[in-house]
Amino acid sequence: MKGYAKLGLLMGDFPEVAALRRFSALSAQNLLYLQAEIRQLEVDLRKYAEEDETSQHPDRKVYSVDWFALKDSCKETADEGNDGRQWQTILEIREKLERYEIALLRHRALNKMTRPISRDLAFLNRWMQRTDMGNVYFHGEDRSTWSNEEWRHDLVSLGVLGADDIFFRWISQILGKIKPTIQTNVQEPRQDEHLAGTLVYGEATILHLTRAVATILACVLPVASIALLYTVQSMSKRIGIIAVFTAMFSFTLVLTITAGMADIFAATAAYAAVQVVFIGTTGQANFTLPAGTGS
Repeated sequence: MKGYAKLGLLMGDFPEVAALRRFSALSAQNLLYLQAEIRQLEVDLRKYAEEDETSQHPDRKVYSVDWFALKDSCKETADEGNDGRQWQTILEIREKLERYEIALLRHRALNKMTRPISRDLAFLNRWMQRTDMGNVYFHGEDRSTWSNEEWRHDLVSLGVLGADDIFFRWISQILGKIKPTIQTNVQEPRQDEHLAGTLVYGEATILHLTRAVATILACVLPVASIALLYTVQSMSKRIGIIAVFTAMFSFTLVLTITAGMADIFAATAAYAAVQVVFIGTTGQANFTLPAGTGS
């Protein structure tokens, strides 16, 4: 097995490395052409409608209020003097509008798809180039689809697990830099023909690791801030600690979850409130006045 079949097998087994071009510029150009065609048909329709409205022919004058008369104007059995251009134009508009709307929605959906992460794209290029791995070379103009920097922004990933998660990207890039000797102890090479010499880290594995790290951070940050606040007696330092840990907490939320801004603000406010309540309940016992004050 070689060529497109071999690459297709890899992308089928591991959707996270399946990266294809969206041809966004061509898609937009196609939309522009369709828009221009429809606009011209719109102008023609208004023109024909006005001509029919001002016509002295009894049938043409009622096209705007009699749909059957308008529809029958194109038939061979129509009375002499009928003009079917308006209805014919409507039929053309109907056909092109459907194509335009479908293309518009598809273009929007394609632009919402995420780009492949650098780790997966680097692996794909390495897999294709190395003789002990994929050793896949194409002869056509698509041979540099994944290696050409000019097209990189046009690539979309077909993987769906955590592809839009910043923290996921960070973890995956770290794994990509692990030395081969460590990788060998973690993951054995696959014996499949298209995976010869390849150490596989599936996105599901990375996603589990990402969630584990995120869970640990969620446990450590609140406890660490409370422990530090307990040992510090200066109120100004305590406020500074709250500011630092609250900022860290908010930043961690942005990195590790895909919640909306309102949810992040609410969680951050709740986290800050817990620290403030802790200061309020322990402040009288631990708070010391600056030297030279008091009775």
